[in-house]
Amino acid sequence: MRTTTIILTFIFSIFILSSCAMVGSSVASASTGTSIDFGLTKAKNTMLYNPEKLPPHDNEAWKQFLNLTCDELRPLLNERSQILNNKEFKVKFNAKDENIVEYAVAMREYSDVRLAAQQNCEVWGRAGVFEKDE
Repeated sequence: MRTTTIILTFIFSIFILSSCAMVGSSVASASTGTSIDFGLTKAKNTMLYNPEKLPPHDNEAWKQFLNLTCDELRPLLNERSQILNNKEFKVKFNAKDENIVEYAVAMREYSDVRLAAQQNCEVWGRAGVFEKDE
């Protein structure tokens, strides 16, 4: 009887330790970003394969920014870049359809300003806008 109790205690302790290890590994993967990247992947796939979910976009929308100077485009591009970063951060943690749509719209708005800036200015990195050297 005593040996049966010892064997059962040993089995249960192994079971409990393995359960703790599984929970610990899932917490570790969540904190390192393994599950976070899934949201962004889902957002990018939604933008590529489900355009009907996204509002229509005017492909000529960037032309409205063409008359702005580089000094005027710089803060605008910084603002759009910050909005895009915030939407990207949000969708990484919660890839709901409405968050993905917000992310897609922010990406379009950012790319419109960036494309206009590239016409008349030097654009470095994500938001650096400088006068072109003539």
